[in-house]
Amino acid sequence: RRKMVYRTKELGVRFATLIHPAAIITRWVTFGEGCVVTAGCIFTNQITVGSHVHVNLDCTVGHDVRIDDFVTISPGVHISGNVHLQEGCYIGTGANIIEKRTIGNWSIVGSGSTVVKDVEPNTTVVGVPAQIIKTRDEGWYLR
Repeated sequence: RRKMVYRTKELGVRFATLIHPAAIITRWVTFGEGCVVTAGCIFTNQITVGSHVHVNLDCTVGHDVRIDDFVTISPGVHISGNVHLQEGCYIGTGANIIEKRTIGNWSIVGSGSTVVKDVEPNTTVVGVPAQIIKTRDEGWYLR
């Protein structure tokens, strides 16, 4: 997705941000270009969402959350306050992230996991509480 966006931008294409009318978003939320927010999502306040972020069905996003570019949030994810989702991370269906946590660049949080500690970049975590099962070399997502 990242490669295609950069190639398309070189052609001068601009991306729309699409927000379903059944999503609840306060006026204290900002979105970058190319985002998709589906039905049933709730965004509270002081939230910054980067570009090309996908937030799937029935997700909740707490206060003071920062979501960087190219993040994917699967259905039923709950993100507590003061969380930072760094570039390109993927949050699996039904995952929970407790407050004041950082999910590193290009990391993966498995479905149903509960994140209670920060997740390092390029790492896959699963379980309750989430544990590391895999790490990758930096730049693996560019291959």
